Amino acid sequence: MRHKQELTSPPAPLHQRGAEGQFAPGSPPLLAVREAGGEVNTVLRRAIRAAGLFGLLVALYFTTYSGQPNSSDELVLFDAVHSLVQYGTLELAYSSDQRPYMHQPEPVIALSLDIEPMQVYAAAPLLWVALHVPGIGLVQTVWLLNIFVTALTAVVLYYYGIALGYADRAALVVALIFGTTTIAWPYSRMFFREPLFTLLALTCAYCLERWRQQLDAGHLYPGWLAGALLSLTGTLFTKEASLLLVPTLLFVALPGAVRRLFNRRVLLTLAVLIALIVVSVTLYRQLFPSGRFSNLMDRVRGVDLTYLTVALPAYLFSPGASLWAFSPVLLLGWAGAYSLARRRAARQVLIPLFMLLSITVGYSILQGPNWYSGKGWGPRYLVPITPFLALWLLPVATTLLNRRVVVWKQVLAVGLTAQSFLIQIIALTVPIEAFGNYLYNESVALHRLNRLVVPWQEGTWNPLYIPPVVNAHQYAAPSPIAWIVTHSGVLVVPLCLLAAGASIYAITRRMASRRAGGLAVSAIAVSLVVMLYVGLRAFYTDVRIAGSNPGLFEMLDRIDAGVRPGDAVLLNDASFRLIFMNYYKRPEPAYLMPVAPGERLDLDQPPEIVTNNPEDRPHPIISEMLARLAQSTSRWWFVTEFGPFSKGRLRPIEQYLARHYFPVDEVYADPNVARLLRFAPVSAPPDRVPPWPQYPVNANFGAATLVGFDLPCGATIKRGTMLPVALLWRHEGWGDVPPFDYSVNVSLINREGAAVAQRAQPPLATFGPMSQWVNGGYYHDNHALEVPADLPPGDYELWVLIFDWRDGHRLPVRSATGVTADHVTIATIRVTS
Repeated sequence: MRHKQELTSPPAPLHQRGAEGQFAPGSPPLLAVREAGGEVNTVLRRAIRAAGLFGLLVALYFTTYSGQPNSSDELVLFDAVHSLVQYGTLELAYSSDQRPYMHQPEPVIALSLDIEPMQVYAAAPLLWVALHVPGIGLVQTVWLLNIFVTALTAVVLYYYGIALGYADRAALVVALIFGTTTIAWPYSRMFFREPLFTLLALTCAYCLERWRQQLDAGHLYPGWLAGALLSLTGTLFTKEASLLLVPTLLFVALPGAVRRLFNRRVLLTLAVLIALIVVSVTLYRQLFPSGRFSNLMDRVRGVDLTYLTVALPAYLFSPGASLWAFSPVLLLGWAGAYSLARRRAARQVLIPLFMLLSITVGYSILQGPNWYSGKGWGPRYLVPITPFLALWLLPVATTLLNRRVVVWKQVLAVGLTAQSFLIQIIALTVPIEAFGNYLYNESVALHRLNRLVVPWQEGTWNPLYIPPVVNAHQYAAPSPIAWIVTHSGVLVVPLCLLAAGASIYAITRRMASRRAGGLAVSAIAVSLVVMLYVGLRAFYTDVRIAGSNPGLFEMLDRIDAGVRPGDAVLLNDASFRLIFMNYYKRPEPAYLMPVAPGERLDLDQPPEIVTNNPEDRPHPIISEMLARLAQSTSRWWFVTEFGPFSKGRLRPIEQYLARHYFPVDEVYADPNVARLLRFAPVSAPPDRVPPWPQYPVNANFGAATLVGFDLPCGATIKRGTMLPVALLWRHEGWGDVPPFDYSVNVSLINREGAAVAQRAQPPLATFGPMSQWVNGGYYHDNHALEVPADLPPGDYELWVLIFDWRDGHRLPVRSATGVTADHVTIATIRVTS
């Protein structure tokens, strides 16, 4: 009977502990720390254990690190991080195609982030480090964020358990269970916002718990309340779902005696708290008018309860979308809740329950048809509930750590923990997309039966199609773990084991002095830094990002060597997105061009828009985007995988650039990799006649007549800049000239007759071969010459000629009296310094 009483008696709250390094009854915890020499040792010991816990989990998570984006949400968040650090904006330069294109106010070039930005701010230091440390990737470094965040969440959970009066061992065990056997582990390798939201929500609840304990003890210190306020503000800027936390947090903060709420200082503090929340929400709406939280009331008014009966049962009971299915160890918490109820510890019973119900009901209503949470592992939206449900495991851990506990209870607990651990291993060793691919293939196979297998139906309720079962059958799929993909395990895994060993030493050893504790923590820090740096260097050439063609790095080297302030990089399509996201570190911006509806995305299918008008093939928003970009840049580097000989490709974006701006040269070309072209961002004359060129010429080359030309930047140019030249040709038949695809040469010639700058390319940037010109047709042909920065100032002649690129033969210029020359001098250009 005495043994039973020992197991079921509730632990003393933190502020009521007395013996062996515990707080004396009624004394404020912080004061006790300062007054009692032994208590300082207890605080330091816990801090060392917390550091060991953090280091152990970071080392563990790094062994399963992927460093690979899997979702459009992740791409958008990283894009905003990059823009914030590089340009001080939240512009979606790389991922604007992940949102509907829309007109932006001047001078915005691309869309801005439309979700809460705290994840962006939290990841900014990591990107800054990656920009300044050579040999590590930007995406790969930023993907460390949730490793740190999830490990910190376990540390807060450890302290939370101690604050609730449980022994250090029990709190440590529960923190490790949370970090290694729940859905939190798989999400540590992704870049979703849920882990950060979880950390901030748990930290807020912990700070409120400590504040309430002080209040119940008759003390009121602002530190814990300030921590709660900062954490709550952080949740507001992390996810709109922060409002769903309010019932739970209010219950945490509610004093044991209601009369204490009517203390003047308490009421003043609460008033300040509410005022600051209102200010935070107002500030958010002012800074981010397009953010989801800013439009929350509109969403609430338009709420549809249709999906409540679909999503809520799935969240709570289904084998494929409930938290219990992906973290079975949390089922043990119901035994802990029962134990707490018997002890009449109502607050500890109700806090996780409030969190569970508020999040599941809230998301069922607010997300509506999007309740399934998209690409991820299991119920992503329920990740923030996980550490709160883990609080129910504290009495279970306390009981199981007692050696006299019944054997079947130990076996049950160990079995559920092992099963939960195995489910996380399945999630971590099989690619995320394997689940969706499997269901798609099943749908194709069952097409004759008129049956579709979709994640939010069969993948939620049919045990044969739930993610743990499906992924368990996909064990042969290529591993997503970075050290396996890059074959660097022999280097990375030993460093992970070394860091884990240093962390375990700090957790298990009782430090004899502060110096020993400091050395243990320093060893953890050093081993983690070495592990992460060496690992990121080893993962740098991950083929999932870089591809297997070394030509991509050669192209990037050309850009790095050639770009200068005032330049911008334009990406033809998303095939280059990850490469530039991870490896491009120059401060000159790079923009992904809008998806062109007139391009063939699949050679077996027609384009979305079939038209002979080249103006209708790019996305309409491109004209606004490029016009604004031209105002702040002086050169464009255009990256495309398509060229004149790419079968079936229409190249609408490249053609738009050639028609509306001025091609300079082709810096790099590899048919197996990419083409790199430069353009002068100067608006070209309209591609029609009239208007006629400003300067008439009427020089007849036989194959075509040069009607005239325009100099948009004038005849005086600074050296080191671009000289745009717009030519207008007319075709009047071939006469005695053999029909052929001749090329055009535009050159800047010095007094000695040598070319100091030239461009020799097919006319119309390869989009209008001469052999296809029609009699009587007019053709605008734009060229730009890069004037060398060291060119001596003076007057230079501007020549135009037509030549046969096979042998260099120039077509003669004809007049009424016969042949006059093999070129025409159209202008004198003055170059200044």
